Amino acid sequence: MAHSFKNGDLVEWVLDYAGYEANGDVLVGIKPNIARGVVMRVSKKDERYMAVFRFADGKWHVVDTLYDKVKNLTGEDNG
Repeated sequence: MAHSFKNGDLVEWVLDYAGYEANGDVLVGIKPNIARGVVMRVSKKDERYMAVFRFADGKWHVVDTLYDKVKNLTGEDNG
């Protein structure tokens, strides 16, 4: 899936989960803890990675769009 994040986009992503439960032989995260922030930099080498300023703690986080379930809240890619 192609992602079209750019500097300044408002995003939310799954930071971690409150717990896990077994589904057969696989652990599944339950009650995701959602983080929100603004994209500060998108990697030029691999656009799947971006540096995001998180509002809650005032720190920069490296977010992986493949694994962190990132959602663009800016508008045009919202869905």
